Parts: sequence; structure tokens; C-alpha cells
Amino acid sequence: MLQTLIGVHSYMPWCYEIPAMAIFLRSTITLPIAIASLKTARRFVQVQPLIKEAKKRCRTNTDFRTVRKKLYKRFNCHPLMIYALPITQLPLFAFASYQLRQAVDVCPESMSTEGMLWFTDLTLPDPHGVLPAVLAVTYLTNMSILKRPSDSRLLKIFNTAGIMSAFFVSFMAFKTSTALSLYWTTSAIYSLVQNVALRKLL
Repeated sequence: MLQTLIGVHSYMPWCYEIPAMAIFLRSTITLPIAIASLKTARRFVQVQPLIKEAKKRCRTNTDFRTVRKKLYKRFNCHPLMIYALPITQLPLFAFASYQLRQAVDVCPESMSTEGMLWFTDLTLPDPHGVLPAVLAVTYLTNMSILKRPSDSRLLKIFNTAGIMSAFFVSFMAFKTSTALSLYWTTSAIYSLVQNVALRKLL
């Protein structure tokens, strides 16, 4: 992927290539998963009344878990599938970030002069902290959109982990190169627009 980044750089500066990279990866890899995840989430919401009713009827937790498992299977809406997107995009996020960080090390001269607006040097952290701030707000907004009310312990764990990761990545954005901050922010904004659009279209 590093060689591809360097090759594409022959046709566009880094300040355009980095956002284009984020949009391309999001559109080709995570968008199809997001569509499937949203459909599963809607079925999950629809089955909640049945699960609550089963909880009242069942005498033991074992019976309740058995009934709940059957309902998830019947409606094809296991809670884990709702979070298929964040689970699958974590390796992609790590891999793309690593490759981009290598590009900063391999091409420091062009990276230091091909920024834009207030971040002209992509090898340094955002001088005004604008991108990290936008990243944090976008992440938290995304989490509020994706959050689903549920008694499932698994979903509560994922919700908490998502909020913690949002703060962690945003904090790292203040310390790392603007090249990475630009990629992360573009990816997060794409995700936000995607989630809003899918909820209106599907």
C-alpha cells in the first residue's frame, strides 16, 4: 500500500491524496458492512418487545437466554452483527494509519510542503488543534447515532469501548502528524455522513 500511496502522489499533492485515500477505503470496504449492520440493527430494535416479554415469562435466566438466542436467530439480528463495522474496521484503521505513517517517514520533504490552509506541514501536529477537535466531536456524534438502547451486556461494553476509543484517538491526534489527523478526520466525517444518509435512505 505504501508504494501505491507514493505512486498516486505523482498525480496529486498529499493534502488531497490523504482524504481521497480515506474516502476510497470507506467506500469500497466499510460501506457495504455498514449497510448490513444497519439492517441488522433495525431488526434488533424490532425484536426487543419480544425479548422483554420473554424475560417476564421465563422463570430462570437460563430459560431466558435460550429464548433470546432463538429470537436472535429467528430475526437474524445477533447483537454482535450490529457492531460488525467497528470490529472489521479496526484492522483497516491500524493498517492504513501505519502505512501513512511510513509515508511520512519516507517522503518528509513533500509532506512538509504539501499541506493546506492552516496545516501546511503534514509532518507536524496540527498547530491549532482544529483537526483533533473536529475528530473528537465527529466521533462522539457518530457514537450517539450508532448507540442502541439495550439490556445486552455486550452492547453496553461496545458502547463504552467506542466512547473510550474516541477520546483516545482524538488525544493521539493532538500529538501525531497532521497527515494522520487529516486521514482520521476525513474518515470520521465520511462515517458520520454515511450513517446519517443510510438512516434516511434505508
